[in-house]
Amino acid sequence: MTGSGFWLVLIATADLLPSIALGPFAGVLADRLNHKRLTLLCQTSDVALVLILASFIPDDHIDRYWVLSSAVLNGLIAGIQQPVRMSLTATLVSKPQIARAVTLMSINAHAARFAGPLLVGPILAFGEASHAFLAAAVLYGVMIVVLPFLRIGDKSRCLTEWKGFRHEFSIGVRFTTLHPAVGLVIWSFLLLSVFGRPIFELLPGLADGIFGEGANGFSWLAGAVGAGNIAACL
Repeated sequence: MTGSGFWLVLIATADLLPSIALGPFAGVLADRLNHKRLTLLCQTSDVALVLILASFIPDDHIDRYWVLSSAVLNGLIAGIQQPVRMSLTATLVSKPQIARAVTLMSINAHAARFAGPLLVGPILAFGEASHAFLAAAVLYGVMIVVLPFLRIGDKSRCLTEWKGFRHEFSIGVRFTTLHPAVGLVIWSFLLLSVFGRPIFELLPGLADGIFGEGANGFSWLAGAVGAGNIAACL
């Protein structure tokens, strides 16, 4: 819409910042609330958001501010959903299987990052942008259909007595910062986020502004990132 690198970065920031701000607090909720219900709420919100975007695009009712607002909403949903999704693994499998399950979930997520852009690229190149959002709504809907059949062990989680949100939050902060292994992982992710993640967020600008390949070029670049992630997980 704008051809502006500033707006590209602004929207990427609006998408990611709510997740960063909300994540630690949502982690406390993920420890206490029903995983299945919270996941269902987040997935339904995802479907609603992309359907709204799909309905506004054909009539040109969407502008840069609509995109910015939707990025903030998406970031808020992701900020709640991410801790739940990560902790969901531990409730689906037994403790000895967690390491393997986490690896499989990582491969699954990166496979989606590889296949998704390759699927949507032709839709954007030869169809309407609204069709891409409709495809996203269908794919989000798959999880809503699957959720009722998952045997999630919420009741089997061994939880301490609830002593208030502030207390639970401070326990998480102390554990994260003082544990030698977890602290090292956190700092590693911080460095990767500062020096690596922005490259991925700028891929649309690189594909269109520098290489002049548009959505199709972005699909191939994003797919290559996903393929590299899958190789690393394996």
